[in-house]
Parts: sequence; C-alpha cells; structure tokens
Amino acid sequence: MALTQYELSRSFWDFTFANPEKVKPTHIAIYFFAIEHCNRLGWKEKFGLPTSMALEAIGVKSYNSYKTHFDDLVSWGAIKVIEYSKNQYSSNIVALSNALSKNNKALDKATKKHSESTIQSTGESTGESTGSIDKPITNNIKPKGFIPTDKQKESFKKFQQWIIDEVPEIAKMKKPFTIKEYVTLTGEMPDAKSPTGFKPGIYKKDVIKYLQAIENNNTYLKKYRSPYLCVLAWHKNDNK
Repeated sequence: MALTQYELSRSFWDFTFANPEKVKPTHIAIYFFAIEHCNRLGWKEKFGLPTSMALEAIGVKSYNSYKTHFDDLVSWGAIKVIEYSKNQYSSNIVALSNALSKNNKALDKATKKHSESTIQSTGESTGESTGSIDKPITNNIKPKGFIPTDKQKESFKKFQQWIIDEVPEIAKMKKPFTIKEYVTLTGEMPDAKSPTGFKPGIYKKDVIKYLQAIENNNTYLKKYRSPYLCVLAWHKNDNK
C-alpha cells in the first residue's frame, strides 16, 4: 500500500481542522478503526470492513447511525467503497484514501502558533530562554521490528481468505489475525535466542485443525477475542 498510517492520519486531521462543523466523534472512530483493521490485514489495497465488527469496536449500537457517518466519510473521500455490503451482517469492500485535504497550511500555522505561544509562556514563567526546542525531522530512520516479506504477505492474504470461506465464525472475532501472528505460527519469525534462528511454529495442518475445532466451540469463541490466542491455547491443551 502506497499510503502510510501517518499520511492517512495527517490528511484526516487536516480535514477535521478545516471542517470542525462536519466531523463528529463517530466519524473519527469509524475512520481510525478502518485504518487499524487495514493495518492488521497487512495493509491490503482493498479489504473487507465488517459492519458488525466495526459497530462493536467503536461502541455504536445503531446501524443507521453507523451507516450515516460511514456514508459521510465516503462522500468526503476518506474511504472509497469498492463494493457495498448487502446488509449490516456482511462486509463493505473498501480502500483507504488521503484525498480528504491536500492543503495542510491552516493546521500547520495553528500548530506552530500554539507551540510558539507555549514556549514563550513557559520561558516567561521560568525565566529561561524562549528559543525553539523543535528538532529537525529525520527522514532516514530505519524501521524497527518485524517487516514481512512479499512472499509472507501473499501467503497471509490466502490464509485470510481461507478463514473467511471455511471458518466464518473465526472471521467475526474482535481481534483478527495479524500478519506478525501468522508468520509466528508458520515458524518464520526470526529469534536470535533460538538455536534454529526462528521462533517455534505450529504445523499448518494442526493450525487448520485447531481453527476448525474452535469454529464449532462456543466456549472458546466466547472466552477469547483473538483467534491467535485461541490457537495457542488449543495447541497447549492438545500437547497435554
């Protein structure tokens, strides 16, 4: 995905600052849940946004209220709908966009003015220098942590589709699989402390077996919000 989470967030707040009369807390909740969901799906260019999951995540009980605010985001250009859901229990296929606002000067000026005012006020109250404490932005910082390969991303997409097709109850769980969790299960997560250089994984056939079993186990479905933790718990019990 070409857009970054920072770019999407910045574009949205630019729009919010320029249009305070339009944006409500529910708009913000829906949009940032969509960003979070897209992130957990490995930044797919287009992805399913389950309505029932979104309602639960943002704490909105009214489907009509959710749809009204969702449609606003679409009309503003924050969310692009590829395919609308048939009802509130299915998913809209969407893509994220930073087309909300291309002009961020108003917010930049307001932020700078507030920063200068704060620094001056602090300096006057403490008797210290009011010189700027802003630091230059470093653009060449290397990302830290896990970075999936293209092969892992493609494999994860197939895994996600299998979940939707074969174990739909798992797909409805509040915290869906992240690509990092998937790679950990496959035994491809680097670990310097391990003799093999990787964290121990779980055989693919066992993961499938566990998910199919959990699909029909209401106790696990109610107890856990994360299918990843479900699989780990089932695997632990299975070994016992």
